[in-house]
Amino acid sequence: MKIRLLSKISLLLILLAGSLALSSCSKDETCSVVITVENELGIAQPGYMVVFDNHRGAVGANTQSYNTQLVTDAKGRVEATFKLPAIIEARAYAPGESVFDQINEDGWVSVKLKPGQTVAYTIVVPN
Repeated sequence: MKIRLLSKISLLLILLAGSLALSSCSKDETCSVVITVENELGIAQPGYMVVFDNHRGAVGANTQSYNTQLVTDAKGRVEATFKLPAIIEARAYAPGESVFDQINEDGWVSVKLKPGQTVAYTIVVPN
């Protein structure tokens, strides 16, 4: 009888420990960013190329490539999702400008990606 009671208690403890272990596992959380490109008057700038990169070396978990190019929509916005947190750069280029020459960039911002969150930044470009 004591052995049966001890085996039931042991089974319950094992199940409890297993459920605690599974619930404490961290989930992979992506990092999202919304960039809005506006001119100095606060007017949205559609058609701008926004380049996310870590060409100067991402700060943080930089085992992932952050190089992404997106074009702003009618509201001057782009949204990107990355797998790992880091601090990267977002640079904006007017339509027709070369994204290969940093001298041509119209504006930039340092982006801090946070796991499980969407962060928002605005790049202000010249009128």
